[in-house]
Amino acid sequence: MVKISRNAPCPCGSGKKYKKCCLNKDVDERKSSNDFSSDFREALNDQEFNSLEEAQRMASAVSQARNNRPIEAFHDISPDQMRQLFYFTYESPDVVTFSEPKTDIDYVPLLKLVRMLVAGIGEKGVKATAKGNLPRNLCRDIALNYWGEKNYDEVTGYRKINSEMDFFDLHVASLVAKMAGLIRKYKGKYVRTKKCEQLLSDEKQGELYLLIFTIFTSKFNWGYWDGYEEMPIIQKSFAFSLYLLSRYGSDWKNHQVYCEYSLKAFPTVLEEIEEVPWETSENQYKNCFALRTFERFAIFLGLAKMDDSSQNKIMKKDYQIKKLPLLDEVLHFHLRTLH
Repeated sequence: MVKISRNAPCPCGSGKKYKKCCLNKDVDERKSSNDFSSDFREALNDQEFNSLEEAQRMASAVSQARNNRPIEAFHDISPDQMRQLFYFTYESPDVVTFSEPKTDIDYVPLLKLVRMLVAGIGEKGVKATAKGNLPRNLCRDIALNYWGEKNYDEVTGYRKINSEMDFFDLHVASLVAKMAGLIRKYKGKYVRTKKCEQLLSDEKQGELYLLIFTIFTSKFNWGYWDGYEEMPIIQKSFAFSLYLLSRYGSDWKNHQVYCEYSLKAFPTVLEEIEEVPWETSENQYKNCFALRTFERFAIFLGLAKMDDSSQNKIMKKDYQIKKLPLLDEVLHFHLRTLH
């Protein structure tokens, strides 16, 4: 058997490097084949079959048992449950369900920005800029209300807000609001939709949050404008990441612990990351995972918090993370029988 170099053109003819194309598939298939053969031999135990159908039934039973067996790297989740969490997150109620929060969630950054945005647009709407963005004065008003006067003066002292792109969190909120069908452009103006009007009351706040949560995890691209490679596995595994945070996040933990958990669960992701001289593929993944999963998702949606005393160490990638009660109020994992 000829060994194919990781950087050689993939023999499948895709035009990509082997490491970027079929390498992971080949490795997974060999590992799966070896594991299955071992399990099947153990199940046979000198057993004889009267027909091919009987042997096939045994093989199916062995395969099903393997898929239902908890895996240490998945923290006691079975391969079948991981598949559901990964590919069918919102269609697997036997694994995870989602509920509208009933407690006060006014503190949630993304929810707060969306509500400020739709309030600023008002019933009559606001005129979009020539580039189709939110008007400058609206962005500044929202920033002042969101940050408070002291923080606003500090931020704008070295970075003026001339458009929504200068206030990235608001830009993200506007994108999510559009994807959620809360606002739209009509005749050169941003206006609120009927759907938005129905969700503006405090009684509907939980429903609004769950809508924003769903859109943010399923439609908004987490890799938008962060400079890292695509690494879609980080967003696709959001439910698994929240499962880890739900299970271990009652106490403060260094965020690198969760980065290690994720990398151990999905080690082949490193094969998809382009190597650079100044940073290993492993560090690229961990830094990207922390940015997208914690700073721009879990914290942004009020599911976790960062240790205030370590916020100034973000650039050093050293801070503590802990779940907030909202996480267990919104997500319900039905996996406890495996612990």
